[in-house]
Amino acid sequence: MGETSLEHLVIVAGQRGVGKSHFLNAAHPQLDFGVSGLAFLAEADVPHVHLMAGEQALQQNPLAVVHVDLMNRFASQASNWTSVDEMLAALRANPFLEWPMLEARLLQAKRVSVVTIYADASINFERWVERGLSGFAEEGADSRLVDMRAVAVLGHGRLHRAFYRSWAAAVKQMEGVEHFWVDVSTGHARAISDYEMSDLLAAS
Repeated sequence: MGETSLEHLVIVAGQRGVGKSHFLNAAHPQLDFGVSGLAFLAEADVPHVHLMAGEQALQQNPLAVVHVDLMNRFASQASNWTSVDEMLAALRANPFLEWPMLEARLLQAKRVSVVTIYADASINFERWVERGLSGFAEEGADSRLVDMRAVAVLGHGRLHRAFYRSWAAAVKQMEGVEHFWVDVSTGHARAISDYEMSDLLAAS
C-alpha cells in the first residue's frame, strides 16, 4: 500500500440498492469479524464517505470507511448491449479490474479491508425498486427507474451472480487486501465465508 497517514481503509461495496448505507447506519451485534479490526462495523452510525469524496475526507482520521456502488462502475463501461449474453460477456471481461478511482484509494492506505454486502437477486431487486419508487414519489423522475443496465443485473439471477463473481475476482487481484462477505438477504447482516459465497455464486 502507499505511503500515507491513513492506517486502515475499509471499502464497503455492493450492488445498487443492496443496503450498503443501511448496513453502515444500523447496529449488527451479531456480527463477528474476529481479529480483523472490523468490530466497529457492528455498531450503528459508522461514519463513511463515498468513493468520489475528496482527499481531505479520507485523511481526517487514521481509519476511513468508503461506500462503493459497484453498479456505477459497470454502468460507466456501458456499450450497446442488446442481449443478456452480451452483458455476461462484459462481466467476464471484468469491469472492476481496472478502476482508476478505486486504485488511487487503495494506494492511500497502509492496510485495506474490503467488505462486500450481498443479497439474493430477487431481494436486492425488490429493495432497489422500493427505494427508487420512494425517490420518485418525493423528488420526481429518478434515473434509477429507467436504467435498464441496473434492471437487468438486479433482476436476472445469472447476471447478478456474474456481477459478484467479477467483483470477487477483482478483489483477489488487489495485493494484500482482506476480503469479507456479509449476506443481508434475510434483513439481518450475517458474515459468511468465501467457501459459502462461492456456492451462492456458482455458475448456472
